[in-house]
Order: sequence, then structure tokens, then C-alpha cells
Amino acid sequence: MVLRVLKEGPKSDTIPVICPVRDEMTMLPHFLDHYRRLGTERFIFIDNGSVDGGQDYLCAQPDCTVYHTEQNYRESNFATSWINEVIERDEIQGWLLYADIDEHLIFPDCETTPLPVYCEGLTQRGFDAAYAMMLDMYPDDDFLNVKPRQDVPLAQAMPWFDTDYVIRTWPKRPWTQPTAKHAPQILGGPRCRLQTSLEREVGRGWFDYLLFNQVDRFVDHVPLQLIPSLARFWPIEVPALQKTPLNYVRPGFRYWNSHTATNAAFSDELLVFLHFKFCAELQARFRMVQAQANHVRRGLHYFQLQQALHRWQGSLVYDGSAKFGSSGDLARIGLLGSAASHVWRTDENSIHRFGNATRNTAPHRT
Repeated sequence: MVLRVLKEGPKSDTIPVICPVRDEMTMLPHFLDHYRRLGTERFIFIDNGSVDGGQDYLCAQPDCTVYHTEQNYRESNFATSWINEVIERDEIQGWLLYADIDEHLIFPDCETTPLPVYCEGLTQRGFDAAYAMMLDMYPDDDFLNVKPRQDVPLAQAMPWFDTDYVIRTWPKRPWTQPTAKHAPQILGGPRCRLQTSLEREVGRGWFDYLLFNQVDRFVDHVPLQLIPSLARFWPIEVPALQKTPLNYVRPGFRYWNSHTATNAAFSDELLVFLHFKFCAELQARFRMVQAQANHVRRGLHYFQLQQALHRWQGSLVYDGSAKFGSSGDLARIGLLGSAASHVWRTDENSIHRFGNATRNTAPHRT
């Protein structure tokens, strides 16, 4: 076991929220406030060597259990082994929510429906997991200069999001056996606009991803100082925008990684993670990746994103941007709810489009 308990929190039957953290003091109050408003009464944080005061802050919270580890983030399969250890040590059973510090979960009518009530509804309908899309949020102006403030909710500081998305069945290799249910792939968002285009990504198939994955054969052997050069010429693979944050834990349950787990009875409603990455905190993440290279593929995606940002300065707002106000805004667009559930529940080789996939998706330069 690599985790050490710093502070014991409540041991109750309420749904725990588990979150790994490292030097996230600016985001912690926002995270706690959001999930407390959803009805969360139990938090479990795994601190990976924070030195910014966040560890002491969490230990002072009555509803938080705080674990500590000095293990390298990469060696833990990017926190997956820590999460599985916590589930075993705390004997967690029932519904569990796993979220990163910059992810705020939104589910239908979450303003008036507590999380435990929503999860009870999932149980009654025979589901043991729910997909969520990571919806990148951004401000009006130059996002790299926007610093989170404790007196301004993140959804007000970064209220904008893209509405042009495609959800489709994840491209399968020809020799893959057909199945009754199909993993969804979500394409779109500002990272897609900055680095490639939605049209180009929709045109990619299984062979493209087979090519992208060849980097795993040698990236660990590339000297860190050469990763930026590799990032310049290696094909860009946009990050996965789907996660399974809600899972019903029973004996034998495990997370495979931060995006997938062993459960398979997925809800017919797509949830949303408001993802507050596009702010000044992104610069801190770039510095961390450059110093430690302990992220996926040694941070190759972060180097590619940083290079894209050097080519682009200004606002991310474009004709397809919309402002977040409530869960109803996402439901009306269809990003939240059952509009695309046929992709992962019934139809093979299925696709669902939101917004206008042919619109000019370039951000407005400032």
C-alpha cells in the first residue's frame, strides 16, 4: 500500500467523491462548494505531495478524508491504482463519484435534485454506471490570463462552451468481435478547434488510431528534452472527452483508468463534466509536465497543446459558443440527457451530431 492517512473524515453510507490532487489550492474551494451543493457529504482526497497549502486546507474540512502519497503519478497508472486502493481500504460499496479537481459534474435537474436521489433513480432503472462528456469551459477573453478567484464561481469566470460536437461509436478494427453495446467517442470542443478540426476528426478511422498508438512503443525512451520536438511532428490525437464518473461499486469492481471501469450497464443519459482547464492554471500544468514528464505519453498531448496555443492568442469564443447558466441549457442543446444514447446502447457504427458540424469553428481573434 502506498497511501498514508493524514486525516480521517466521515465514514457513512453517503456517496463519496474521490479526487486526486497536487498543488490545486486555487481550485479546491470551488470543487468543494460545487459538490456540496449537489448533496455530497463525504470527500476522499489523495494528495500527491502538495506544497501550496492545499493539504492543510483539506485536513481542516470536516467532511474530508485525506490520504497522502509520494508515489510518482505515472507509476500509479495516473492515479488509478490509488483510487482502487481507497475503494478497498475504505470498503466502499454503492455509488461512487470519481472526479478530477477541475471537473464539476452536471446531471439533469441537478439544481433541485440531490446526487443521492439521482443515483437512486439510476439503480431503480437497472444501471450501474453513467457516461459523462468533458465540456471544456472558457472565458470571454484571453483565457491564459484568467486566474480563478474564490469570490467568483468558475462557471461565471469561464461561462462559455462549444456546441458543435459529434458522438459516435468508437472506431473498431475489422477483426474486433461485434458486441451489443458500444463505447462512445466524443469529438469536438476548443482543443479540437485549436489543434485540428471537427471535420478532420470525424473522418478518422481505426487505422488512424492504430498509427497514433505506435508512439507508445518508443515514447518512454525519448529523452525529455526531445519530447517537444516529437510533439511537433507526431500526428495529433485529440484527447478522449468521455469518462465514467459515476459507478456502483460491488465486489470485484475496479477502475481500468481514469476514463473506464469494469461496470457495463450504462445509463441512457449522458452527463456533463464542466471542465475548467482553460485558465491561468493551464500554464502551471504545462510547467509541471515539463519538469516531471509523468503524464500520459510523458505529456505529449500537453506539449502539442502548448505549441497550438503559441500559434493562437486571444479568445476562444466563436459562432458556436454558448453560455452556461444551468443544466437546462445543456439539456436544450442535447449535450445533457438521452439524445445520443443510441450510440452506446443500441446502434453499431452510429453517429449523433450536435450544433453545426460544417460551421466555421475558428475562434474570433482579438
